[in-house]
Amino acid sequence: MATEVARTHTQAESRFWYPLEHLTAIYEHILTEIGKGDERVLEEVGSFIAETDLGGVLKSLVAFIPITRAISRTPFLWPRYDDSGEFNVLSIDKDAKRAALELADYEGGPLHCVIIRAWLERGCELIGGKEVEVRETRCRWKDGGTVCQWELTWK
Repeated sequence: MATEVARTHTQAESRFWYPLEHLTAIYEHILTEIGKGDERVLEEVGSFIAETDLGGVLKSLVAFIPITRAISRTPFLWPRYDDSGEFNVLSIDKDAKRAALELADYEGGPLHCVIIRAWLERGCELIGGKEVEVRETRCRWKDGGTVCQWELTWK
């Protein structure tokens, strides 16, 4: 599979979706070879992806969007990044500065949860959230079921 994964990503074309299992293989490689089993390396990857997605020129534009509105747009943004799973906003409490999100029917696996959690955290920071914390409250890979859920808090 390693040769197949390498071929897919060295000949990448932006208009195509690539197999999710290839991305999982890359995350596994990053975790074992670079992180030596420490998942914090994947958190760094997730943060970097958020910086790339929301940084630069876009950072000045998203700075004017209230964090609650940005969070409410998550279900509409997800299909730009992946062709499987469905992101849903379960709740947003503007006063308590808290939100709950879930990703249903996503087949990525538990390493993807680490990336997504870090992306959500850094993404919220980039749009103005202070002291952002994102906690996975339910993981389909650990708890069973079909959804992963995250609780976001910020100041």
